[in-house]
Amino acid sequence: MELLVVIAIIGILVALLLPAVQAAREAARRMQCANNLKQLGIALHNYHSTFGQFPLQAGGHPGYEDCSYLVGLLPFLEEQTLYDGIDFDLVEPEHSIIGGKRLVEHVVPAFLCPSESQGSLLVAKENCDEQPDAYASAVGNYAGSLGSQQMGRSVPCNLATIVGGGDPDGDGQNWYGYGTLPWGGDQATSGKKISGVFARSGWSANFHEITDGTSKTIGLLEIRPYCGHRCHSWQGWADGRAMWYGTTPPINFPTCAGENGVPGPAGEIPSSEGCHASHSTPTVQGAKSQHPGGANFCFCDGAVKFLAENIDYPLYQALGDRRDEVSIGEY
Repeated sequence: MELLVVIAIIGILVALLLPAVQAAREAARRMQCANNLKQLGIALHNYHSTFGQFPLQAGGHPGYEDCSYLVGLLPFLEEQTLYDGIDFDLVEPEHSIIGGKRLVEHVVPAFLCPSESQGSLLVAKENCDEQPDAYASAVGNYAGSLGSQQMGRSVPCNLATIVGGGDPDGDGQNWYGYGTLPWGGDQATSGKKISGVFARSGWSANFHEITDGTSKTIGLLEIRPYCGHRCHSWQGWADGRAMWYGTTPPINFPTCAGENGVPGPAGEIPSSEGCHASHSTPTVQGAKSQHPGGANFCFCDGAVKFLAENIDYPLYQALGDRRDEVSIGEY
């Protein structure tokens, strides 16, 4: 009888302690995730000191969305050997064979948030059709910010029904009117129509263009590629087509298959699910994390902050835009 009582007491103690242990582990993962962003922020500043601007989508080389801006940061993150193995003469340099596998398959620990539960590799598709062209791609949980950009609409999702219609067009996107180039700036020739500090391709900001101040403008945000589309978000950290994100989507908006009641299939949630679909760019291409209550962000001054998912939406858009001239108070 005494043994049963002891076992029961031990069971109760374990039940009481387990949530505390899990919370402590998540706190450690969140801290490591923030440290990864901090290192990326330092790399951004070192890159800017060398080249006078943030890295371009295309890995610093001419091309349309070929390589993500993270490729340009590799030499500033002690990944010079990986960078030197890239063949920039290829049509798709992100598929350069390095050490027996393609660049997009190389897992870089500095690009991974330890809280990500879906692993370090996804199975992407090159085209959004039925061709058997699936391939492994390494996850990157951090992206440069397009800011409060017009993200387009390829499925029936009206963002204004979620965040309100306080923007010039009343559709909940491009809140302050500076991010008018659809889809985040395909082949942007300047930053005139880009809200944040990165375009989808063709342009990136320098410090002089961040007139709101580097401490008040988001530079990098935490993301979850798993929660996007297989033929875009799943294509890996090295591919520019996978790395165009902004502050337009609300933080942690549910588009992740199998989580928060969102149906599958993962990476291909149909358009019938509206704002929860894998191709709903106004809700997919934004900050997401598995940290309770929000996500990590690196501001353009290098400071890393955790923003709550219930942050005032106009304030969040002001932090995403580099020149809205909105007064920022406490948040």
